[in-house]
Amino acid sequence: MSKVDCYFTLVLQVTADHPEVKVMVEAAIKAAEEQQITIPPETYIEIMEQAITDKEKERRLKNPDGPL
Repeated sequence: MSKVDCYFTLVLQVTADHPEVKVMVEAAIKAAEEQQITIPPETYIEIMEQAITDKEKERRLKNPDGPL
């Protein structure tokens, strides 16, 4: 068996169930969970405005004559 054949044989044996793969994935997930998510203020404002608008519509449907 040539070195190339050995290389491809080894690569094909590594699957998602391989212990080293599991360790690397778990480490990547942990690192991602620890990262702080930062969004631009404009995006935050846009999302908040949309949430307020949605809530106002919902309240208006429940009680058309009541306060928002």
